[in-house]
Amino acid sequence: MQPAREFELLEDRLKLVRDLPTLPVVVSTVMKLLNDSDAALREVGEIVATDPVLSARTLRMVNAPYFGLRRQLTSVVDASVYLGRSGMRNLVVSSGLVQAIKGREGKMPGLDFWEHGFATAIYARLFALHVCKDHADDAYLAGLIHDIGRLVLECHFPDEAASVHDLVRQTGTNLVDAEQACWQATHADVGSWLGQMWHLPENVIEATRMHHCPEKAFPDWVDLAAVVHLADEYAFEKGFHDSELFDARHTGLKLGCEVISRDGRMLVSPDSIREMADSEAADVRMLVEMVYER
Repeated sequence: MQPAREFELLEDRLKLVRDLPTLPVVVSTVMKLLNDSDAALREVGEIVATDPVLSARTLRMVNAPYFGLRRQLTSVVDASVYLGRSGMRNLVVSSGLVQAIKGREGKMPGLDFWEHGFATAIYARLFALHVCKDHADDAYLAGLIHDIGRLVLECHFPDEAASVHDLVRQTGTNLVDAEQACWQATHADVGSWLGQMWHLPENVIEATRMHHCPEKAFPDWVDLAAVVHLADEYAFEKGFHDSELFDARHTGLKLGCEVISRDGRMLVSPDSIREMADSEAADVRMLVEMVYER
């Protein structure tokens, strides 16, 4: 999927890193089950229940106001049946990702990092409901992982990452171009490679890879990449970003809206994007508080 000549050098180096983030075994097992149309949702819940930490995080999230349950669920089996395959996949990956992503020397990334990821996920799902409804849950997952590659590069190549940031400060270039100059690949490429390693759906991987340039995504997945781009931009606009690490090719909402346009008609506009998403900020912070551990 990735352009081989651009990505192979960094990919080869990453393969030598022994502690790249891997999803917990339970999450990987659940992902395989969810990809099996014959597997029962109750079986998925029973697997999640074997991991006390993952089970607790999953229940905290599913009972958040964001999911709009009429009654509190106390069993991950019931949660699995209620959410369905794609909903349970996203919830388990969300919970497992916080468990899996640890920085150097066991440090967790800061709260701001997770707020940006969850904000992008929530906004991407919301925008997808208006643009590519059948892929709303895929948009959530792509939004959640879109900047994971940035964290990996910061953790495992800190000296080079510092040089990239120096280049950004000294020349005014954006982070994406600076990464390309240093590594011949970007954090979006790394995120998509991790998505492959985690056996995520191909459209999620492509949307992650192209979230800064959605117009270049595969034609079938242009809209999905565009809504992730819009969600990333809107999260940045609303202040959901970590000032120390977050810096990228920010073009505002205009590009994503133009990519989604059809036959000269603007299906979404910057104003409509802001209007539909303005009330979601409280849900972002609430979800992060439920899964984040200092």
